Amino acid sequence: MATLTTILTQLDRRIPGKADRIEMVDAINVALQEIGKVTKIDATLTVTNDATTYSLPSGVRNVVRVEVARGTSSDTTYDKVGNWREVEGTIYLAKELPYTTGNTIRIYYNDTHDSVSDDTDTISDDVPIALICAIAAYRYEYTKFYNQANMGLKDQTILETLRAEMMLAKSAYRVKKMARDPIAARF
Repeated sequence: MATLTTILTQLDRRIPGKADRIEMVDAINVALQEIGKVTKIDATLTVTNDATTYSLPSGVRNVVRVEVARGTSSDTTYDKVGNWREVEGTIYLAKELPYTTGNTIRIYYNDTHDSVSDDTDTISDDVPIALICAIAAYRYEYTKFYNQANMGLKDQTILETLRAEMMLAKSAYRVKKMARDPIAARF
């Protein structure tokens, strides 16, 4: 996973010596919001005996896959659950899960990327660094020039070049998002 420091280094190469750290971090966070949703994983739920409903943890919504661990060791494999529904923060299963109580339930869901601020904050591997940097560079320059009454030809050229690079990056790099698993059984 890339860290904020990695992205700041790459972004500084696009806009060298122009922006301070706070402005660059703001531009990166705007880029992450503009990129949209990425697939996240929550593994805080565990199997409970006789349960067919599980309340989702806070912030988890738009579930696309549910998996259950076969065992409790760290290197265990996971099986997909194919007959579930998400309704208002709860996962409903057609029947009780045939796994040992305490096995981990892994929830995949699509949500916007978390904001970053510390140098060690990580950015998902599903978001290409080149895409973040292209969007962040354009958004930084756009914000800077937006507040000026008259832009010179040089400034307009810089802004248009960064916009073209951003559009090219948006078409060349795709953020990996998981699609909703098909429902394997009827309720």
